[in-house]
Amino acid sequence: MAHREKYNTWADHTTGVQPFVPIVLPKRSILSYLFGAVLVIIRLPLILVLLVLLGLLSFVNSIIIIPPVHRVFRRFYEVIIARSILYLLGFWSIDTKYVNSRKKNKKPTGIPGNNFGNQDVIVCNHSSYVELFYLAFRFSPIFTAVPNNWDEDNEDPPMNLALKRNLFGALLDIINNREIYDDTCTDIDNIIGKSNAPVVVFPEGTTTNGKILIQCVPVLEGIDPERIHVVGFRCVW
Repeated sequence: MAHREKYNTWADHTTGVQPFVPIVLPKRSILSYLFGAVLVIIRLPLILVLLVLLGLLSFVNSIIIIPPVHRVFRRFYEVIIARSILYLLGFWSIDTKYVNSRKKNKKPTGIPGNNFGNQDVIVCNHSSYVELFYLAFRFSPIFTAVPNNWDEDNEDPPMNLALKRNLFGALLDIINNREIYDDTCTDIDNIIGKSNAPVVVFPEGTTTNGKILIQCVPVLEGIDPERIHVVGFRCVW
């Protein structure tokens, strides 16, 4: 235990990454795997139905031209559907807390994330599509994808470029492991300036296994630091 506490100095409490402490997963019995298979058979059709409903409502919302109504309607159906999908995926409770606050003499109060406003930037990691549903449930944000096809050994990374995505576009980026080219992107300032919601940025440009942080694309140069919020996801086994 003493050795483990010593290595806590190097831990990133935002993401849960501890580079010198191995992750040990709990052992599971054959019965638990069989039970999990039964749950998949029951829950998967329900998730597909919810995704179809989400797509239909998103299409209806896309033809609403009054911005306040557009935003309120989107929040209404995404809160319900995204949280329902998270329930079906097994995420009955999701804990949130402040860590590594910049304000050392004043601890933040209230529920984390409730102070995120329109045109604020949420910078976070992600390991799967689960984080996207959580972000949709909490914020109904504008998603973005950053260029991820540049050669980090021979090229300078693209600066402040991103591609605007909706929730389904962000999901397809993960499922298909899409390459994002800088010539298809636009200046992220334009995306933020036209947004009526928080803007999510995944600066790593890809998903990871949740055990490491990889080199990030410099996509937020010149953005007001007070409008940037760092969010870390980690699963507790």
